[in-house]
Amino acid sequence: MADHGIEVLVFDVFGTVVDWRSALLAEYRALAARKRWSVDGQRFLERWESVRRATFDRVNDGSMPGINLSRIYRHRLDEVVDEFGLGGLDDAERDAFTRAWCRPDPWPDSLPALHRLQRKFVLATLTNSDFAWAVAMARLVGLPWDCVLTAELFDRYKPAPQTYDGALALLDVAPERAMMVACHNYDLAAAAAHGMRTACARHSSRARSSAQSRRRINARRATGRSLPPISASSPSGWAPEAARAMATGLPVSRLTPALPLFGRGASRLWNT
Repeated sequence: MADHGIEVLVFDVFGTVVDWRSALLAEYRALAARKRWSVDGQRFLERWESVRRATFDRVNDGSMPGINLSRIYRHRLDEVVDEFGLGGLDDAERDAFTRAWCRPDPWPDSLPALHRLQRKFVLATLTNSDFAWAVAMARLVGLPWDCVLTAELFDRYKPAPQTYDGALALLDVAPERAMMVACHNYDLAAAAAHGMRTACARHSSRARSSAQSRRRINARRATGRSLPPISASSPSGWAPEAARAMATGLPVSRLTPALPLFGRGASRLWNT
């Protein structure tokens, strides 16, 4: 695989590497069943995460002091529980439920893809998650990061310039030798504005269904038993042609716009 001068792949995590939405829904539904709540999980989750972007913007423009993502979600959980009139959830349970955000499963082919890429590139994160949460996610499911970088280190959230500049500085890499891999357009646009190469990862409904079917491991987590290895839907992981395309840095018009990323047909990758 030609690397075209790229040394470092910098990954967004939520949505790009892990399926956070399925994890939160599964944990909410289990909790709701125990507490006999009737509020729809999708609706609850939408309200829980609804303040995230507005809070990020306030931190980035300086109108609000820096605050970790875990604190944002913990405070918001109290508001949403009150909003829906849900009872029977003490502080310890609320703390534990908030930490569901750092317990998502990877997408089905994320692990083999990352292990394959690690042979060639330095793999780093650049996520709006807390530092502790990013480390917990990596340890829980074995994400093979060489370096964990989060917005917390820079007192700003993506897409603030300080996050991309800070990551490049800590990694001691020129922008043109680093590639941002993400599923969010705002993230890719901001990285490109800083001279980074970019790759857009999209997950199809097939990948989502496969990831959701693996939520069975939650029961093992709850009991503290060790987890079995997570199998991938494609043994080869990242398709060779997708990996080559990711490293080219060519305009989108010169790449096939439906290139598989995580296994056959499971997702899409094209250069932005």
